[in-house]
Amino acid sequence: MTEFEQLMARMDRLIDVMADQVKAIDELVATVDEELVMLRESLPEDKQDDGYVTLMNGERIKVK
Repeated sequence: MTEFEQLMARMDRLIDVMADQVKAIDELVATVDEELVMLRESLPEDKQDDGYVTLMNGERIKVK
């Protein structure tokens, strides 16, 4: 195997690792979105209509 082929093989492995990391991040974001929706639904009716939740630190986040 030439040096170029070795480099290409290493790059392919790096791309695979990065793709796995992107997939894991996407799954985490989906989980957080689901949790935020459940949090919003648990709020009193008058607080659900604006589409935002207020976190414990006071930050307001738009919920899908």
